[in-house]
Amino acid sequence: MSYPRCPKCGWVEVFDDECPKCGVYASKYLAAQQRAMHGAMATDSRPPPPAGILPDSQYSLPPMAKGWNATSILLWSAVVVTLGLVGWVVLTDWFRDACAYTPPPGWKAIDDETVEKATEAASPRWGADMEVHGVYSPGGSVGSQSAILIGEIDRAIPMNEQTLAETRSKFDFAKSQALLAGSKLRAEATKLGGHDAIEIEFTMKQGPMSMSLLCALIGAGRSTFMFLFMAPTEEFRADIAAVRASLGSFRILRPQGIRGNLVFKHGLRWGWVAGVLIAGFVLVGRLRNRG
Repeated sequence: MSYPRCPKCGWVEVFDDECPKCGVYASKYLAAQQRAMHGAMATDSRPPPPAGILPDSQYSLPPMAKGWNATSILLWSAVVVTLGLVGWVVLTDWFRDACAYTPPPGWKAIDDETVEKATEAASPRWGADMEVHGVYSPGGSVGSQSAILIGEIDRAIPMNEQTLAETRSKFDFAKSQALLAGSKLRAEATKLGGHDAIEIEFTMKQGPMSMSLLCALIGAGRSTFMFLFMAPTEEFRADIAAVRASLGSFRILRPQGIRGNLVFKHGLRWGWVAGVLIAGFVLVGRLRNRG
């Protein structure tokens, strides 16, 4: 007699009596199940199934039909997490703008720890969503009161008359404070490296102390670059020509080659979204089956 399916392991292929996968003899296995079923269902008035056919409740399902084991679930969880992390790096860093800047002669970059502190001190308004690309000082000295900061604000600030007016009003408010009486402001729209920009020059006077700053906000697609030069007024006046010359070297670097291809960029982004969603749905479905 031939059997289309092994009643023990679920092997699906016609065989005579001995299962080629698990080695059980189907005739003996079925006879034992028939005896067990008749003993457990003595009150069942239904006739027994024909030889070689088992009731649905007696079939042994393949392991994958019952849900994944712990190892499979961990592997798919790792796939979902990896897709998420790799996608985050690709979507945020690989396609984002970068910048190039050459500081004035004699100025050098400061270490990263000082950069973090400078971010909060120089621009508390943007510190929460600004990435610092570099901080420079004469000779790279941490103790210098003169510094240049290059940062990128994680949002696009429109370089228009409204932004210019809002910027002026904020600095005008500072000038109206009694402690900052005599402060001077210059703010204007301009172009830097072919990009729309707003340039602010502000001198703060508080008693005998006087500080000056030059701030340039440069529009760059989905973000805004910021160039900030701050120094005591006397040092500011001595260095402003060299600093302005170095500002002319500032360049926003757009992604080149395949990274600059919009079809590739958007295709990769939507492919990543689809991959994460599919992996997540499969994982949730298997977890539900497992339960």
